[in-house]
Amino acid sequence: MKETLKRHKFFFILLFLLTAYHLGTLPKVPFHPDESTYIYMSQDFPRLISNPLSLAWEPDEIVDAKMRYRLLDAPLTRHLIGLGRSIAGFRNSINDWDWNKGWSENVNNGSHPPQSTLLTSRISVSMLIPISLILFYSLLLKIENIPVALMGVTILGIHPLLLLHGRRAMAESAVIFSVIFFIWTLHYRQRHAWLIGLAAALAYNAKQSTIALFPAGLIAVVWIKNPLHNLKKVIKNLALYTAAFCIVIIALNPVLWKHPLLALIQSWKNRLAFTQEQVSTLLNFADNQVLRSGPDRMSSLIYNLYINKPHAYIIGDYLKYTGDAIDTYLQTPLTQMGRGLLGGTIFLALTVGGLIKIFFGFRKKNQAQNQEIWLIFFATLFQKAALLIFVPFPWQRYAIPLLPFSVFWISLGLSPFLNYVFKKIKTIIPKEIHW
Repeated sequence: MKETLKRHKFFFILLFLLTAYHLGTLPKVPFHPDESTYIYMSQDFPRLISNPLSLAWEPDEIVDAKMRYRLLDAPLTRHLIGLGRSIAGFRNSINDWDWNKGWSENVNNGSHPPQSTLLTSRISVSMLIPISLILFYSLLLKIENIPVALMGVTILGIHPLLLLHGRRAMAESAVIFSVIFFIWTLHYRQRHAWLIGLAAALAYNAKQSTIALFPAGLIAVVWIKNPLHNLKKVIKNLALYTAAFCIVIIALNPVLWKHPLLALIQSWKNRLAFTQEQVSTLLNFADNQVLRSGPDRMSSLIYNLYINKPHAYIIGDYLKYTGDAIDTYLQTPLTQMGRGLLGGTIFLALTVGGLIKIFFGFRKKNQAQNQEIWLIFFATLFQKAALLIFVPFPWQRYAIPLLPFSVFWISLGLSPFLNYVFKKIKTIIPKEIHW
């Protein structure tokens, strides 16, 4: 333990500073009405503990607002918020936010959470961020070295998209954590296929768009040495992977417990209907709120991931109630670091540089490490394709599943420069830095 602390002391210092910043500036994060919905649904948590079958869907029952959310949304975030609120002793309830009503009407209706409830809920999910940074550091150490790992953690820890979207009482922190956890588990694909299945299921339970990681996990567990001669091992890995995925999906979704197959079908229908409803509404509101072509979706994804400033704005008359909070937040240090055309272009170029290293930079590494990097590449492609195909909206937080991949490739793109710099540093003060 002492040797570990000594070797990774810079990381632990960095982790402490980043966590202190995350928590210290948390109250400045602008409120989003969807936070009310997640807090409203977190009130299911006591029933999840005491009477989980009461949360299950019944084909003949009338679907109320809460059952609609259970069928519609991934459950991980509301479970975490419910757990955090229960630990903190907050039992107060709030109403769901009604987007058809004005800001003042929602506030008067009890849909805006009290500050203490809001902060507790945010902390409940934001505590996934330091865990994510630990896993990301470990991941980069397996691929590169300490300087690259430290830089990757720094970029992710102060990334404007993480600072805004990852610290609200919404799904994004769980998405960042579960995607990083999935990538991290790929290192253990030969021995623990079940672990990859668990990680893929957690990602899906954070956000359904991460279902794209499932085929990447399939490739990981069957990509073994001489698969045709080790067919028994391949079948075993597939069984463990699929079983773990299904068990976690069912365990975290009590809505499925009475009628699993019928509830899954109903959930899928509800999701399709909801998306179509959003498309119809936004087409009436503004045509550019719906992305119809592949090039439009690609440019929107790149713009939101690399260039667009943290997008906290809300449609309608809500902006006049949130504008001051948004302006104050964007003036907080680090909240716009690296955004804009110049910064975005640099980070996009570094991402491309990291991707190029797949083909030219890893030939001297062992086969297992080459496979791991290729698997991360496949996962990146699958996730990007899923967002391009299934997400027709230009909203920034929908790009969050790609954030860990982006920072991973940026880190690899920076590695030649970092390795050169720290090699020079070690020749100057070799006894002061223990890499």
